[in-house]
Amino acid sequence: MRDTLLSYLRIIPAASADMMAQELGLSQLEVQETLIQMDDDGEVIMRSGW
Repeated sequence: MRDTLLSYLRIIPAASADMMAQELGLSQLEVQETLIQMDDDGEVIMRSGW
């Protein structure tokens, strides 16, 4: 899922977890948790938890 989210963020850099989940047909919670882990790993930068 990380590769999918990174690909999406290359197209829409300021996308929210909710937006990505809806457009990719994924669970919002699953996307949010993955993004938090990616932020912890330095792959993305989340702002105010988004």
